Amino acid sequence: MKKAIIKCVWAVLLPLVTSCSDEWDEHYGQGNPMASDESLWQALKERPELSNFVRLVENVGYEYYFEGDRMFTLFAPTNDYLTADAVDSLTEVYNTQKNNRVKNNDNTVVKQVLQNHMAMYNYTAIPSGDSVQMMMLNGKYSYLADGAVNGVKCLTSNELYRNGVLFTVDGRLPYFANVSEYFSTDADLDSIASFFSRYNVYEFDPSRSVPGEIVDGKTVYLDSVMNLKNVMFDELGYINREDSAYWMVVPTDRQWRSLYEEYKAYFNYDNTTAKRDSMENVMTHKAIIQGTIFNMNIQPSLNDSVISTNYNESNYRYYKCLRPFDQGGVFAEARNVTCSNGKVFIADDWVIDKRTTFFQEIKIEAENAYYRDSVAKCKEPVITCAVPAGNPLYGQVSGNAFVQVEPRNTAVTPLIRYTIPSVLSNIGYDIYAVFAPAIAADTLATDTLPLKVKFSLKYNDQDGKQVNDIKMKNPISGTYSYETVPNVVDTILVASDYKIPTCSYGLSEPQVRLTVESDRSTSKYTRILRLDCIIFKPHENDNNDSNE
Repeated sequence: MKKAIIKCVWAVLLPLVTSCSDEWDEHYGQGNPMASDESLWQALKERPELSNFVRLVENVGYEYYFEGDRMFTLFAPTNDYLTADAVDSLTEVYNTQKNNRVKNNDNTVVKQVLQNHMAMYNYTAIPSGDSVQMMMLNGKYSYLADGAVNGVKCLTSNELYRNGVLFTVDGRLPYFANVSEYFSTDADLDSIASFFSRYNVYEFDPSRSVPGEIVDGKTVYLDSVMNLKNVMFDELGYINREDSAYWMVVPTDRQWRSLYEEYKAYFNYDNTTAKRDSMENVMTHKAIIQGTIFNMNIQPSLNDSVISTNYNESNYRYYKCLRPFDQGGVFAEARNVTCSNGKVFIADDWVIDKRTTFFQEIKIEAENAYYRDSVAKCKEPVITCAVPAGNPLYGQVSGNAFVQVEPRNTAVTPLIRYTIPSVLSNIGYDIYAVFAPAIAADTLATDTLPLKVKFSLKYNDQDGKQVNDIKMKNPISGTYSYETVPNVVDTILVASDYKIPTCSYGLSEPQVRLTVESDRSTSKYTRILRLDCIIFKPHENDNNDSNE
């Protein structure tokens, strides 16, 4: 079992390290007479068997790392394992990327070769043979144990110099891409690599940078190390972190293009939406990605189901994949690649159902004032009624509460209007309104008449104008009125497979509004609205024509 990190460091860092034994501290600590006064760079240049490595360091201008005062542990491959031809080839790659303005820390020669052989601070092979975990300069983790580092044999070990420790090794240390890095290495994943790269930003990391002289009171850095930040990692999962364990299902370029063409119709924003085209593009791509990343440290039962990083217990029906390894499961058919912090599952046949991710039911609790747009012809404020625990209808009313809207006088019928958030465009919705009876709040209530009600809908057209209230036609009776069943919690189908042409998904300003109005025509009906909730549910067959 891998042990905790053991850092035996000199100078100021030495008192911070508590895991080394006192004997080990004394042997390798500050002022150890065995430590040479030479720098690592001087030692490298004096070793003929490391001349190729020295030439590579010089070709990329990296000498200052090994001749300064900062402490490093270096694993240098000898000439038998880093040939002159290999140095020429690596130098050509470095110069090509540099001429193409690739940042130094993204240059593959720097990141995957030089930084992959350097660890910050001083590490030494422990006589007991226990494993020592090291973070390399590129952020990767390596393990020093049994005379080898990541399986590459150490030819010489624990050579102490003024600013670090030198090992020589019989090969180049393997570089393992993490999940986010892997995209750019696979020709089938150019689309997803391009998507994530749009959001890359870099932040200066002074703790890993190499300081030079102080000019005008400010430190001039010989090498500025930049840490990658990406807003999509914040939203979806830190697939770039080496100390994580993520599995991600990714579409090939062919599948990416197919999904984009299918999904973009659901994100048709009206023409007045700020940065409309960008909004459509981003939301469509996020719809593809959401639900594809799984933090393997928090899976309750891997064979039964996996939950993605977008999963929310309060909305448990979404972002959860059942039987992931069974035929048709999310991991079953995909080609998988092991990365330094998890796995990438490459899928040309997409099995993540949109109905388990962004194709979601929208449910508005009527008692939630946040979604209440307006009321009219009613007593104000409207009343929220609770369903007591002992009531026979307890548990049948959503949230065990409903809103009660009473008419202002005997001559009017009250109405209430709600905003409906995050509506997708061109998707058929089945629209429901759920009503509670008076006895849900009071079993002795005398208002036991049915309710006659009508509905109307407003939304933005393509030009951004709110259409006039569209009267909803009862899909069962064909009329413009609906009737509840008395003394039960009654769910009314307001419209079936109704498509709205513009999208409001992700917008702060509401665009879709549903009005509920009492429509009493005789004394056989109550005029009081007792509304439990409103539901917009994706139609089972969203390809059907609608709004008929």
